[in-house]
Amino acid sequence: MANKRQQIMDAVKARLQNITVANGYMTNLGNNVYEWKETAFAENEMPGIDYRDALCERFSSVLNRFRWRLSVGIEIATQNSTAVSDVRKMIADVYKVIGTDDTWGGLAITTEQPESDEMRVTKEERFIAGALIGVFIIYETSLWEN
Repeated sequence: MANKRQQIMDAVKARLQNITVANGYMTNLGNNVYEWKETAFAENEMPGIDYRDALCERFSSVLNRFRWRLSVGIEIATQNSTAVSDVRKMIADVYKVIGTDDTWGGLAITTEQPESDEMRVTKEERFIAGALIGVFIIYETSLWEN
């Protein structure tokens, strides 16, 4: 069985893949979901979303139970003539999909609402717009588990 952190990241992927117009969202961002993507988004990978769990910190413990704060970075990217307005919709879709269950099916205690998101635009070889969103997932484990 996967450890709690892996189970949570599996749930994040599954949840992000739900972002489709058919599921009631404004975009089809969930059609291209990547974990720890190491290359720039290609044309056929946009709109796309990349997520990663770069940092996990223990922040409290009581009687051999430990609380962890898992930082999950979410990057979205798209390109077209309406890219900037599309990114705003994608940000809203990401917030909405996370908010459907902030305990990730009971794996976590809660997910903290992001304090901000950051939009980006590049115009070098092609016009690409995107955003970075960071969320913190709070979960608990037993001694020596993660």
